[in-house]
Amino acid sequence: MWHYLSLRLADVPAMPVWPAERVHLAGPKGSVGWVLSAATDPDGRWHDERVTYDRPPDDDEPDVSGMTAAVVLRPYDDELVYANGHVLSTPDVFGVAGGPAIGLYPNPHCRSCDRLMFHVTTVKHTIREHGHGWRSLCLCEDCRITTCTATNWN
Repeated sequence: MWHYLSLRLADVPAMPVWPAERVHLAGPKGSVGWVLSAATDPDGRWHDERVTYDRPPDDDEPDVSGMTAAVVLRPYDDELVYANGHVLSTPDVFGVAGGPAIGLYPNPHCRSCDRLMFHVTTVKHTIREHGHGWRSLCLCEDCRITTCTATNWN
């Protein structure tokens, strides 16, 4: 399991009610083409995890355990450069929080109720230097389901 990012929900604008203080963007071994969903307990712990792959992960995926980095949640203000529908032209911006996901891939639907999930964040793979493409975190506030995805660049 790769851990990409944890967010304090109070820092994400328009965040739906959630049973835990933080949400996590994590994923299984694999560069792109995976979807991880899990139910969330009131204490924020995952259970009933399910992973699907577009293709199985390679055996030679790099070991990046122990790598850490800090990410600053920047506000949408006049210092951000808007280009091509997202803000990744701004130096030191590695993703977005809230709003529509980056890229052309649709937000996932909840595996339990089939509702379109709330987009929390999308980051570039370089947040952990593993794989390529985007890593996204979405939530279903009704079913308490977390879904993390890895999609290719588009």
